[in-house]
Amino acid sequence: MLSSIFRCFCGVVFFCAVSSSLRHATIRSKRALTWSGDLLKECPKDTIPPAALEVPTYQFSFDDDIHQSIDLHWLGKDSKSVLMLSTTTAISLFGRVHTPSSLWRSSDGGRHYENITSQINADPISSASGFTKNPVDPNMAIIVAAAVYKRPRSHIYVTLNGGATWKRVYTPFKLVSMRFNTFKSNLILADSSTEGSLGRNGTLYLSTDHGFTWKMVMANVKSYDWGIGTHTVFVSIADPKKKGATRLQLLRTDNLFETYRVVAPNVYRFVVVNGYLFASAYHTETHRQLYVSRMSGRSADWQLARLPEATVSGMYNVLDVADGMALIHVDSAGDGGGSIFISDSSGVYFTKALDDHIQLSGPGKGSDFYKVKSARGTYITSIAVAGSETILGSLVASRISFDRGARWQPIHIEDCTNGGDACSLHIHGILSLQHGLIRQVPASDPGAPGLIIAHGNTGKSHSRIVDIYLTLDGGYQWRKVLAGPHFYAIADQGKLLVAVPIAKDHTADTIYFSENHGECWSKVKFSTVPWHFTGMEADPKALGLKVTLWGYTPADGLWQTMEVDFSDVIERQCADDDFNQWSPHAQGEKDGCLLGYRETFDVIKPNVWCFISDDAKKGRVEPCPCGLEDLECDFGYVWNADKTECVLDKTVPANISRGMLCSTGQKFYNASKGYRRIAGDLCTNGVVDNLVKFTQRSCIGHVSNPPNFGDSSVQKHKHASIVVAVIFGSVTVVVLVYIVYKFGLPRRRGRYNYSYSALRTMEDEPSDAEGSAASASAARTLADVHMDDEDSDVRIVKP
Repeated sequence: MLSSIFRCFCGVVFFCAVSSSLRHATIRSKRALTWSGDLLKECPKDTIPPAALEVPTYQFSFDDDIHQSIDLHWLGKDSKSVLMLSTTTAISLFGRVHTPSSLWRSSDGGRHYENITSQINADPISSASGFTKNPVDPNMAIIVAAAVYKRPRSHIYVTLNGGATWKRVYTPFKLVSMRFNTFKSNLILADSSTEGSLGRNGTLYLSTDHGFTWKMVMANVKSYDWGIGTHTVFVSIADPKKKGATRLQLLRTDNLFETYRVVAPNVYRFVVVNGYLFASAYHTETHRQLYVSRMSGRSADWQLARLPEATVSGMYNVLDVADGMALIHVDSAGDGGGSIFISDSSGVYFTKALDDHIQLSGPGKGSDFYKVKSARGTYITSIAVAGSETILGSLVASRISFDRGARWQPIHIEDCTNGGDACSLHIHGILSLQHGLIRQVPASDPGAPGLIIAHGNTGKSHSRIVDIYLTLDGGYQWRKVLAGPHFYAIADQGKLLVAVPIAKDHTADTIYFSENHGECWSKVKFSTVPWHFTGMEADPKALGLKVTLWGYTPADGLWQTMEVDFSDVIERQCADDDFNQWSPHAQGEKDGCLLGYRETFDVIKPNVWCFISDDAKKGRVEPCPCGLEDLECDFGYVWNADKTECVLDKTVPANISRGMLCSTGQKFYNASKGYRRIAGDLCTNGVVDNLVKFTQRSCIGHVSNPPNFGDSSVQKHKHASIVVAVIFGSVTVVVLVYIVYKFGLPRRRGRYNYSYSALRTMEDEPSDAEGSAASASAARTLADVHMDDEDSDVRIVKP
């Protein structure tokens, strides 16, 4: 074994090598955690069955496996196949060095594992990008071996049977990134990019047989993505014969590169998301603007995004796109502060919804923006409180939206009588995780309607003293359920909550569980010897009653799992009378109506000892009459101070606002009364028709698309630099990997990660963003655009 770190002194200090002893290196927080994890209220022993105090635990040791980190991946339709990839990354004068990896497989959901390292020849695998699952076929995955210094090709391993067997394939190119088609499992795109003076420049390859044969389809590629359908691809290329912005083109093919057409010039970056095509295009050598197309890219379809506030080189982060509505962060001054804008159903006209929103760009940065999975239309994020001198100072506060970002408000504590700041709750997210204040971001799951669990604190703003808070109504009322920082997980569709307190020395021997939504907690001791706890994971999709703890024994550093199986003690299946009916957003005047309809779920009652079957809690939907809550402010308008009326936005001059509503050649536009129906709203009848009427007015100015936006003539694919067929028995694998949370926290990765100029969505570049144990999101940037998706992989690192 190498020594931990050698240092060479050649005028400057270099790290020559880092051995596998890095597995013991603590990822230290920049600010001290409050190590006070403890029970808030313990359940009386006479309130739970005696057997529950002796929940069985099952330990498995990974013999001789002392790697630095592990990645967990669930394969198969029933998620019974679990792959554990263990890796160690070292640092040398030549950059990152990956030591031989290990691969383990469980066929019983994670209770027992078999060492199948021989199937990948103990090859070094990148922990950040070495494992990719097919989004269509749950039995298919690809492992890519770490790149060898100066070797012009890669080799990968492919499984088509849930990881039972793997086939080794060599690629005659160095694989940098890969994307599966989301409709057909056999279609894969991959590129071999290089970084030069002109930025990212790669060659694009296509496989139509799960990656076993390939052909080169495009050179000089800047970025690429699948469109809607099985054969549509968008590619941004740079013409090497041209200079400046004019060298960039966006191409579209609908027949897998047999032919293609140019759909937009001067496109620096682009992103495809939920039926929209966003493109950041140059108007001058230094000025880019954001354009929107409903996925076709045809000339009549391109529109300049009407954002009343933008910067020449600013960043746009697409936070979410759903039901024809886009939610975008616009950076105001390049300092991480900005505003959230919400679009109409066209994705073109935007209205400001939230000021002082925090979105930091660069490595180790991000946003606290969180899309709640258990309550439709609910988001949580952080803003800079007026008067704070720095974005990352103490004055960072939380805001929540219950209507898909149209209106934002503070978060409230349940039954708070003190008033003022004492009743305000601040939820800690990725920014706090990256700065060492917490070890896990908020958790929610579609299978547990209304339930959110998160770290938080009360007061005027974020503080370093955090506790665990929970809501059962989608975020309207919260209560403290545990004192101090914890790891936590949602199981049995929200009926079972589990938590492990964060100790200062990272050791743990007890798990807490609650069967009554955190009203009280019981203890299960799972180890009699010191155990270095690193992470926890419940069954995928929060359906089961099993919870797996990960850690290692400090004496030898061997990885171990502890499975805590509550199915052995919770034997009764919940009956109909064990449930109550609950509707999201039922508080106040909304009566459960959001976006024109009301949902009703069956949610489990507290203090009943039973398990929920997989087919329980079917939602029911009914329409709602239209009201003011179904409207938002139109372009050029903002809500007044008490959110009761849309008024003219005084920060946007009237001539600019009216000019941005008109395209070249247009003489008139439809002026609203300041309101528009929220995109995707399904309300019927009601009393708001007079508020959404339009009046025809004359245009004062015009907004034009850049020259030649739209279809060009179809071109056959036969230029030497564009297509050369090369077949080789090989498979390619994604360098886009789901990086999960560093602090011993299980993290889930999103499938996407695109980068753009003044546009972001996270899919082209690997990301170090932190996320939750339950499921993580990735982000995209176009004019620097950002988008969130999710997957089921987890990374755990030894602290």
